[in-house]
Amino acid sequence: CPACRARHAGPVRVPTTDDRSARPGNEFQWLENLCPQYLAAVPGGVFKYEAKPKGKFTFVSSQLLRLLGYTEEEFKKKFNNCFDDMVYEKDRAKVLKSIDDQIQNGEFDTCEYRIETKSGFLRWFYDVGHLVVDEQGKRWFYVVIVDIDDRKRLREEREIKEQLEAKL
Repeated sequence: CPACRARHAGPVRVPTTDDRSARPGNEFQWLENLCPQYLAAVPGGVFKYEAKPKGKFTFVSSQLLRLLGYTEEEFKKKFNNCFDDMVYEKDRAKVLKSIDDQIQNGEFDTCEYRIETKSGFLRWFYDVGHLVVDEQGKRWFYVVIVDIDDRKRLREEREIKEQLEAKL
């Protein structure tokens, strides 16, 4: 963004896995520090987690934490720092199966699920994940999720209205 370019004259140094100043598993942190307006503008959030059952998060954007109402520590505790546990339990089996099925045929997956906010409200998200294998052979999901709660609720209301009208 222009504000970030003005603050950081010269080329932007992006950490790599062999960059000793970058903490492993924190590839997004440089972006959040460098250009917070960029991640704050995402209508949802980004995160990275181990691509395995009960895979642990290594990064969750501050925008997603704000949207859900959690501090980082509260988020880790509530969801056991685990993607599987973040997905609302009634959506979980279907979502995990869908992700597994999709990555059998490629490196990207998409799905929709709910996450419980700190206030107890269930919020809908659209998830686009990218399966990446690092130099050590470890598998990771890099994910962007978009808040689709308003759209889902409007669709549900429209369907209910149509059902009621059909009964009349």
